Amino acid sequence: MNSNHNFKITYKNSKDVKITITYVHKKDHRDKSPQKAQWTISEQEERSCFKFGMESSWNIPVFVSWGLHLDNEAKASNLGTTALDTGEVIQSCFAKFRDDDKKNEWHGYPADHRKNQDRPPLIVLNSWKEKNYLPKAKISKIQRGKKFKI
Repeated sequence: MNSNHNFKITYKNSKDVKITITYVHKKDHRDKSPQKAQWTISEQEERSCFKFGMESSWNIPVFVSWGLHLDNEAKASNLGTTALDTGEVIQSCFAKFRDDDKKNEWHGYPADHRKNQDRPPLIVLNSWKEKNYLPKAKISKIQRGKKFKI
């Protein structure tokens, strides 16, 4: 992949309103750039992860959203790795998505919960726990920025 590329994604929000936005695949999250988290799932799975988060209303705060890649048992599974230049590379089971310019052009990356800015808000974590996507012990480790095995 030589450049970023865009896809239009249509989803229904929690009020059943149909919304179309642009999702941008960023090449630096797939080209082994040491300073960037790296996706290990396909681009289509990346878009599905994003859409799932938007449909689930995990877009908190505004212009930020959170996503999960679920396995066949509807449990959060590995979707990528953290950046190499942050020290120890760990697997990530959730992603952070952003609309930096607030123009409905979103992009995302596998989140590193050891960083405060990559920890989802409590309302999102509670949703994941209530739906059994992640067990309580892993939710607690995410909140505290502690390492855990996916």
